[in-house]
Amino acid sequence: MIYFSIVSLLLLLYYNVKVNCYSSRMNSDCTKTLSSTIMGFTPIASTDRTIQIKRSGDLVTDNEYIAGEGLTVHISNTANQYFFDTNQGEFSGSNIACSNKRTTSSGNLLTMPQSGDVTIKVGWATGYGQVRFNSITLSQTYIAGTPTQIPTQPPPTQQPTPSSYTLVTFEVSVKIQGVSSDALSTAAKEDAIKSALVDAIKSALETQGLYPYNLYIESIGNTYTNAKTNANTNL
Repeated sequence: MIYFSIVSLLLLLYYNVKVNCYSSRMNSDCTKTLSSTIMGFTPIASTDRTIQIKRSGDLVTDNEYIAGEGLTVHISNTANQYFFDTNQGEFSGSNIACSNKRTTSSGNLLTMPQSGDVTIKVGWATGYGQVRFNSITLSQTYIAGTPTQIPTQPPPTQQPTPSSYTLVTFEVSVKIQGVSSDALSTAAKEDAIKSALVDAIKSALETQGLYPYNLYIESIGNTYTNAKTNANTNL
């Protein structure tokens, strides 16, 4: 009778130990982490298995993420029991727990945060005994849809519209030479008169310290008419 009681007790203890080594138990106890004692042992770092991060099925090799994007998280060997933890972002898919920061499934989607480093850890065990773990840290970058933050150049200085120019009134004397009624057409004479007027106006502005600025002549009005008349009269 005593013999059977001891056997029963040993079987019961064995059964409890085997249950505790299942990764699903980690989803029901979010206080346990890879820094905690698990199955009577402190987890140790290992490179026997690695974390693989994929973007649209392609492996991410630069350990960088784009704010708000979704990346899938995988373990290189899915044998036995394992679970993932993340310090930022949220898992979605199957077997999610701990405010979407833990999953016991490989290949689930992890939606990345808007900023900050994201550290993902995976712990695994091949049976009852010491848990091993590995980790990866992703840093935020600015690519593929999020514009790279390049210092912007200041916009070009807007030239004032004609309505913003200051009206300056002054008199100029224009001496037109070499305009012959026989040698030049009427249009050529007018162009010569206009050119002489513009040069005279620029010279007057320089004298008053108002040039060089963009010169805008809205109308030369009677000045041009009088100059043309006088020029034609003196031809």
